[in-house]
Order: sequence, then structure tokens, then C-alpha cells
Amino acid sequence: MTTWNLTAKGVTKETFVGTRKRDVLSTKPVLVRPVVPRFFVPGDSVLVEAVVNNNTAKDVTVDVKLQATGLTLSGNATQPLTVKANDKAKVSWQTTVDKNAAAVKVQFSATGGGYSDALEATLPIVRPSSPEIVGTSGTVDAKLAEKILVPANVDTRAGGLQITTSPSLAAASLDSLDYLQAFPYDCSEQTVSKFFPNVVTYQALQDFGIANDKLKNKLSINISAQIQRLYQLQHGDGGWGLWATGNSYPHTTAYAVLALDAADRAGFSVDENVMQRGRDYLNEYLDQPTDANQAYRYNQRAFVIYVLNETSETNEYGARATSLFERRAQLDNYAKSYLMMALFKSGAKTQAQALLQDLTAKALPSATGTHWEEKQPDWFMMNTDTRTTAIVLLGVARVDPKNALLKNAVRWLMTQRAQGHWETTQETAWSVLGLTEYMKQSGELNAEYTYDVSVNDKSLGQEKVSKENVTENKTFDVAMKDLLTTTANELLFTKSAGAGNLYYSAFLNYYLPVDQIQALNKGVIVARQYFKVEQATLKPTAQQITTANVGDYVLVKLTVIAPTNLHYLLVEDPLPSGFEAVDTSLKTTSAGATAPELEKQIEDCAACAEYYYPYWYYWSNTELRDDKVALFADYLSTGTYEYTYLMRASVSGDFTVLPTFAQQMYEPDVFGRSNGAEFTVK
Repeated sequence: MTTWNLTAKGVTKETFVGTRKRDVLSTKPVLVRPVVPRFFVPGDSVLVEAVVNNNTAKDVTVDVKLQATGLTLSGNATQPLTVKANDKAKVSWQTTVDKNAAAVKVQFSATGGGYSDALEATLPIVRPSSPEIVGTSGTVDAKLAEKILVPANVDTRAGGLQITTSPSLAAASLDSLDYLQAFPYDCSEQTVSKFFPNVVTYQALQDFGIANDKLKNKLSINISAQIQRLYQLQHGDGGWGLWATGNSYPHTTAYAVLALDAADRAGFSVDENVMQRGRDYLNEYLDQPTDANQAYRYNQRAFVIYVLNETSETNEYGARATSLFERRAQLDNYAKSYLMMALFKSGAKTQAQALLQDLTAKALPSATGTHWEEKQPDWFMMNTDTRTTAIVLLGVARVDPKNALLKNAVRWLMTQRAQGHWETTQETAWSVLGLTEYMKQSGELNAEYTYDVSVNDKSLGQEKVSKENVTENKTFDVAMKDLLTTTANELLFTKSAGAGNLYYSAFLNYYLPVDQIQALNKGVIVARQYFKVEQATLKPTAQQITTANVGDYVLVKLTVIAPTNLHYLLVEDPLPSGFEAVDTSLKTTSAGATAPELEKQIEDCAACAEYYYPYWYYWSNTELRDDKVALFADYLSTGTYEYTYLMRASVSGDFTVLPTFAQQMYEPDVFGRSNGAEFTVK
């Protein structure tokens, strides 16, 4: 039920050439085609429609029926319809999306005149609420209790408490690998993070003689696709930025080279030319002088030297590591760890020990363990204190595997987890790498003990841990309706004596209705407006609107205010159900419309002109998805920005729109959101 385009091309030995095209239509006499949104929002009023095509030479009368799960129909499910010969006609049903629906399943059918056709589809639900998550993690020695308070005014029909226990760091790491693999975006850093920690964990488990078919199957299926994606993102100079467009960065290039080398050593197929081009880019970078006024440059240089030395069969980068050692006072703690590992591998044990002593002196002990902090954040290198601690753990475990700080550093890292992972892809990837390095030395895979998990004195289960299941997580769920709302809930872990460690994470997932969510500024201010568009010319007007007709184009304007310089910013703007974001690059009637663009709002003065850049300078990538538009910026200087794009109404109804959300991808504490909205399509 489509049109197939066949193309034939021929060439003779006399170099005569020819081509011919032919279309073949595959169809049925009577067809039913649904007109539905790509997703539904509970509580929305939606006009669901069906178009019936009559491809015969006679008029046809059919009964058109809608059967639906998750929708409440206000009229008859079956409607008679007469369709003229070689024509089409439409029927409609006024529906309301059920508030408790998990998904919407629709089945359309048309029967009559000796003909029939039917179509079934399951469409996702996007809740008109903001998911809020609070959590805790840690390590159980013998007995440990957590108090859990359920906020007031939550929707008790959704969400709940989820507890995950991990009998080893390997098991905890597998949870984190699932998070990385499912991350919704694919810049070069995120692409690398999707397979690099997997490869290292898989290799470590193999070294321990522990077979993990689940991880092996995931690697076999996914790693080839991720490596191919990484190839596509490589720039002409051999380096990688975050996206296929924009500048190459030494640190993203080094991260890619390190991951490709690990995959190659693990036996996966990797293009040697791609790796060599990346190494050539990094070597050219090292030949350039370092700007002493930019502190992050020394951190970046330490990472590049570590990667080139790590991926080299010789110690040819020892001299560069020794040279940078003289500048160690200008390095952050995580960069010192990189340099320490490079010096250690190169045989410069004295300098490596000096850095080890420096890092040991800067350790910060606390009740939750030991960690490391930096004097100031290094946004450009995607760094946080959690990432620093993970990288220092990796370095110390490699250089001094018996160091007394290691166990407490592991304990601190495990308390920072939420939902089985850390806050960013960089934190998660390096935490997995650091914990895996420690695991090689700790011997915790030889576990033998039992444990119990209970909530409010009700046991959720007892488990026995041995070497056979030491890499397996266990998850316990408690529905929101089964939790106490007037007093604190008690979560209790009890572990018997015996070899091995028990790690846990628990998070409470609850929902707040959109009408209770106010705009929020935590370092980014974001607002959204809808404007009318002249439908004939697709030119925007200054008229702000909350209603439109089916088929209308609407201009969306997002205002982003950066009170300070922002790094690696993600902006997600949810679409109203029944709307499509317009891709002006496609050869459709909308191709003449203004493409998505961003402008920095500046004062009208000559002095400001030097700070103005075209929109493509700011945004590194834009993705148009079924339910939202996602924007990415490597860097935004302090100021006000306006991003505009077009969307088009395809289904009528009354729609709830979730707030626009902006966040630094590698510093999630810096974020902001707009108000929610209501939009009506007639």
C-alpha cells in the first residue's frame, strides 16, 4: 500500500548511457487511513479521524468503526460512510484521553460493498506532569535504614519507590551501562560513552573468568552501530567535536581515540585509518604552544598525553608527560591523575609517586566516604567533582592498588548514584571505569552472604549471594499507593556476615501536574511564546496566539537568558499533541519558510557589533522529534537569545503542553524551565 519507485540505468562498452524510471502502485480497492497524533496526553480532548479511500469505479458505502483502549468516545463507535468512485471521505470521533492510560491502542476498520480494510496502532502517552525524582545510594555493612517522605499533592496513581541492590561493583556497573545505552542523544561524547565503558567492563569480567552473555549480546548488537556513528561524526581534520558540524576539540578527540582503541583490543572491528587520523590530530595539537592564561588547556593537555600514551605500544610520550609534570601546580586533580597514569606507564615512577602523594593529601574524608574537589569548575572539559573522584579512583587503583583511600572513595562514589547511574554521561562513564579498575584489585567477586530488604517492616525479599550471581542486580518495586503519606516510610537493609559487599540505590519517582509547576531559574531562564503566521507566505506576525486551525503553521519562539556563560547546553521544547515540527530542509511546500534559527539580542551600539555572531555559531545541533524539538549549544556567552522554529497543526483538540526545559548536559544543577501551556486546534 505504497508507491514503489524503480530506476534502471545502463551503459554500453561504447559508453552510451540510458536511464528509465517506473512507478508501481501497490494498493487495495478500499483503504482506511487514520488521522491521529503521534502521541497522546491524558486529559486532552482530541478529534480522532479516519480517511477512507475508494479506488474503485463505483460508489461504495462502508461502516467505519473505531475501537480504542485509553480513549473515551463521546459518540457512536461505528459510523456509516458513502465514498464516491475514485474519491475519499472522512469520519471523525470526539475523544478524551483517559487520565490513567499507559498507552493508547486504536483499531480502525471499514467494511461494506464486499470490501474491507483495517489498521491497528499503539501510540505512546506523554503525561501532562513533571516527573520528580529524589533518591539515595550507599553501601550496606550489616544493617542500614533510610527514611522516605512522600511529598504532598502527588498523583498516587503513578510512580513509586524502586530499590535496586547490587552484590558487587560489576552488578552496579551493569545498571549504569543500561543508562548510558539508553541515553536519548548521540553527540560524539555520548556515542563513545554508550560503548566504551561496556567494552572495559566486558573485558574485566572475561579476565575474572565470569561469563556475561547479556553484556556480550548487547556489545555485539550495539557496538558496531555506535562505532559507525562515531565514524560519521569525525571531521575532515581527523578530530571530533560534539557534532558533525562545528569545531574539533582535543578532549573529545582523545575520548574517541581511547574508546576505539579499547574496542580494537577487545577484538571488535575498528578502522585503523580512523584511529590514526585522530592520533595525528592529537599529535598536531601537542606540537602547539599552550596558552598559560587558559587553565583548562593544561588539563586538556594532560588528558591528550594520557590517551596517546595509553593507546601506544611504546613509551614515546614519556618525555611529554615529564615536561608537563613541571607544570603540575597548574593542573586540576583529575588532570594530575591522568598525568600520574601516563608517567607510571612510561616508567617515571618517582614523578608518578609525587603526584600520588599530592592527590592523597587533597583527599576529603567525610561520613559518606572520601572524595576530591576542584578549586573551580572546568566546564569546557565537562568536569564535576564526581567525575574528578572517579578519575582519581582510576589512577590511584592503577598506581597504588593497596592504597587505604580506595575503599572509602568507592563508598563515596556509590552514595552519589541515583537511579543506578550518576548525573551525567561523563560522570557515569568515568565512574564505571574507575570502579572497574578498583574491582580488579579488590577480590569482591568472591562473595558469599545473604541479605533482606523491607519497607515499613514488610519484607520485599531475601537473597543469597554467591559467585554465580554476584554480577546480577535485584530490583524491588513499591507502588505509590502502597506508601505512607502521613509519616515517613522506613526502608531497611539487613546483610549477614560473609565475604563481599552490598550496594544499593533507592529512588522515589512521583509526578506533579503541569498546572502546579511554575517557571524555574536555576542558572538558566527560559520562556516560550506562540505566534500567528501568514499562511500564504509563511511569514510570522507579532500576534501571540493560543489557538489555530488544522493545517495552520505556528511560529514557536523560545527565549533563553544566560545569566553567566553556559557550556554544552541542551534545550528541549515539548510539542503540543497533534502538532508536527516543520523540517524546512525537506522538499515540501514549507521549504520556503524561515528555517529554525537563533539570534542573540544585543543593544544597538557599535561596541556590541563585535560580539554578534550568526545563529549557527551558537547552536551545534537541532533535532526534530515526534514529541519535542531538541537544541544543543557547545557554548553560550552571557546574554539573551531567541530561538524560533515552525510547527504545523495536524489534529484538532484541546492540548496541554509541557514546559520548555534547559540544562547544562555536564552540570545538571544548572537548569531552568518555562511555564506549561494550553493550546487549542479547531
